[in-house]
Amino acid sequence: MGGQFLVISNAARDATLRWTAALHRRKNVQEVAPHMRITDRASTIREKYNVSTNKIKTPDAIHLATAIIYEADEMQTMDGYHDDGTRDGLLALSGNVADYKLLIVASYPRGAPSVPSVAEVVQSEIDDTRLLWDQIVEEDATEPHDE
Repeated sequence: MGGQFLVISNAARDATLRWTAALHRRKNVQEVAPHMRITDRASTIREKYNVSTNKIKTPDAIHLATAIIYEADEMQTMDGYHDDGTRDGLLALSGNVADYKLLIVASYPRGAPSVPSVAEVVQSEIDDTRLLWDQIVEEDATEPHDE
């Protein structure tokens, strides 16, 4: 009976849109529309791995399938990255994804610029709003008021 509602503020929505736009401005990012070849390949990938201990979630299978079909040079992800250098999750599949060749690497190699995270953009929006509010309050305090 009790449903949950997700409310996204305008600032968070705008931040997400700006983050997405920044991502799409990268030369190595191409947006593609989903189609049956992708969903069929994603299904094949899930079938292969969901009988093992390395289960693949549907969104991950779709990303993998898209990269394979569009012959991406590499797929970048942080799924399976550990600071100690070990790799599991998607990174462990690099080179052979359900018998398809695909190089999977950790995102943003050292020295490469990264796209700011949504959280960073939202925090920046919050900081900007606080600064603006502080300026308004300060201006209001210094202006003479009619009594």
